[in-house]
Amino acid sequence: PGNIAEIKLQYKLPNDTTQRRFDSYIPLTYKDFNSIDRNVRFSTSVIMFGSILRSSIIAKNISWNDVILLATQTSDDKDPIQTEFISLLKQAKNLYSRQKKRKKEFQL
Repeated sequence: PGNIAEIKLQYKLPNDTTQRRFDSYIPLTYKDFNSIDRNVRFSTSVIMFGSILRSSIIAKNISWNDVILLATQTSDDKDPIQTEFISLLKQAKNLYSRQKKRKKEFQL
């Protein structure tokens, strides 16, 4: 099916004059998101959370509800760290929602 990326790296080691080269290809393989391992999908919610906190351009179409839903659907109820993360997400949503409301009030 082809490659999604090609990496070509040329370098020299410290105190060495030998030019070295590294080539690698990243194959274009597609898997439906819901068929990916549950832990990988949960990790995606963690990445989405970080992107929202950083106001990343990548996250402009991601809502707090999207992140909470994904984390909730893919978490292991027996994992206390994942449960705590979901709680943290909900708290962050409430906090950031209040901050946006205050900013709008000051702008009026």
